[in-house]
Amino acid sequence: MPKAVSDSSTLIHLAGIGRLKLLRQFYKKILIPPAVWKEVVEEGQSRPGAREVEEGHRSGWIAVSAPLRRLKYISKFEFRNRTIRNPPSSASGGSGISFEPMP
Repeated sequence: MPKAVSDSSTLIHLAGIGRLKLLRQFYKKILIPPAVWKEVVEEGQSRPGAREVEEGHRSGWIAVSAPLRRLKYISKFEFRNRTIRNPPSSASGGSGISFEPMP
């Protein structure tokens, strides 16, 4: 089974409907960045996902792992609906990658 990286929305929403264990059925291990841990567990405290993610971490199938390098976030809307013709250069923090809209 492969590993996967998850954002906070996925964890919160699946926990909210009692289905966080679905991730465990499909993936051997879920990796989450420290910012996701902070949002879901530390700041979330009594909200959906906090207890479940903490339990998953204790049992070993959810791991907190910092990314090796920062990548520019591109929203789904931006990726699907627009062409980025002049992305910022890598010197200004952009990825320097151009994307075309999906059909």
